[in-house]
Amino acid sequence: MKKESFELVNQKIKNSHYHKFDNLAPEGFILITENALEKLKDFYFWKEWIHNPEILIDYMKEELK
Repeated sequence: MKKESFELVNQKIKNSHYHKFDNLAPEGFILITENALEKLKDFYFWKEWIHNPEILIDYMKEELK
């Protein structure tokens, strides 16, 4: 197994609480929690999210632990 795919599998296992919801939303969409949606109402978080969309996914991974 390639090192990159091994690391990807380890990341998916580590964040399995988040990835258990994969394939529930239609392609091109993601599911977000109500808390994450509320967090976007905070102007400073929203401003960070605009420049780095991955921050919302990272926030949800931490929240769902």
